Amino acid sequence: MTPRKRKKIGTLYEHAAKTYRDIVAVIGVGLVTVSRVIKMKQDTGLVSKRKGKGGNKKKTTPSDDALYLLRQSKKDLRKTSHALNTNLKEKGIQIRSSTVWRRLVAVFQIA
Repeated sequence: MTPRKRKKIGTLYEHAAKTYRDIVAVIGVGLVTVSRVIKMKQDTGLVSKRKGKGGNKKKTTPSDDALYLLRQSKKDLRKTSHALNTNLKEKGIQIRSSTVWRRLVAVFQIA
């Protein structure tokens, strides 16, 4: 369920004084979902569990990617993303080889 729908459920319940069944008809979600969202709103004051951005935080910044990965890959054009990943692990940065590859592709598209 989208955060927008969660917010609309909370608004309809509190400000429009709609019943659960009215909210179900308006929003188009199940009765249990409406009940759960309203209960969460009453318990925590929030309609969403997430705060801020979802997902994992990047372990390298875009400037790190541009400087280190680009520099290392230009030194030895035959170096694989796995080899670059090994170099990063030696520096104390642990990311997957597929992430290194994806960031290299992004850097080369910009450059």
